[in-house]
Amino acid sequence: WEALAHNEYVEQLSIKNSNIRDEEIEALSLALMNNTSITHLWLADNAITSEGAEFLIETLESNEKIRMLDLSRNPGIDDDIEDEMRDILESRGSEYRGGSSEALSVVGGLIQRVQDN
Repeated sequence: WEALAHNEYVEQLSIKNSNIRDEEIEALSLALMNNTSITHLWLADNAITSEGAEFLIETLESNEKIRMLDLSRNPGIDDDIEDEMRDILESRGSEYRGGSSEALSVVGGLIQRVQDN
């Protein structure tokens, strides 16, 4: 991850469905603190919990270059942590795609359709 700290070329980073855990998110977050090129970060379908999301909050607070963060389908992230990330990004006109709540709302909608039929 250290190479990302001084990266000047990569603007979008996708690490979806890679079994990324909180320990890797901590290292990635540190690398992104001063990165000035990455604007989009896709981390969907991993094993990130609220602990890892807290590291990302610190990164978002220090790095305003990140314009889009996708943490969808990471069911270990508490709603209040998701709300904090969403607030940080939306306050600067950026986009957040949620973790567990989006996945649960989709599942809930499917369950409701099955029950209605």
